[in-house]
Amino acid sequence: MPSWLKRLPQWLFASDLTRSSPGRLVPRWLFLRALGLIYFSAFYSLIRQVLGLIGPDGLQPAGAYLEAVKEAAGASRFWYAPTLFWLGSSSRALVSYINCFAMRIFLLVFF
Repeated sequence: MPSWLKRLPQWLFASDLTRSSPGRLVPRWLFLRALGLIYFSAFYSLIRQVLGLIGPDGLQPAGAYLEAVKEAAGASRFWYAPTLFWLGSSSRALVSYINCFAMRIFLLVFF
């Protein structure tokens, strides 16, 4: 293994509290932005797929699943299935939640 490859994780992630390390600011900034782009691409692709997966006519409808959790868990349903879909799981709500998350990630990555 090349020596630079062995030092790469330390260069990217190690923090030296005894002195300032401006040389590590750029790699961390790039890594976090790249990670944010990965999350954004995941949520962006989910926008097109959410109705077919967990929509009212999807493979596993969120409404039917949450009703089953409600019957089985009772008052502790929020503990067993912590999700925003308890507020609403219609087609419009599903797409709105995913759009909101994708836009928040986009703003965090680029601003």
